[in-house]
Amino acid sequence: MYITSQHFRRRRGLESDFELDGLMEIYQDVERVNHGMSERMKEMYGADANINALVILNCLGQHTLLTLEDDMLDEFEGLFSGYFK
Repeated sequence: MYITSQHFRRRRGLESDFELDGLMEIYQDVERVNHGMSERMKEMYGADANINALVILNCLGQHTLLTLEDDMLDEFEGLFSGYFK
């Protein structure tokens, strides 16, 4: 969705972010929210499966963020070769 939104921004003559800097910022914000929510849930409920689910979700977000930060997207480029023709 992020890339699609950037495409539409560019079509409208707006600044677009194809370097994905804004997406990294979004994931960082989500990580902060997830951390805060898990802390609140621990205070209210103690150990719980819902907290574990939130922690796993946060780990997925962190992995995505690391992928974007480390330019690992270059490794995925070959998967999209069909779109380059």
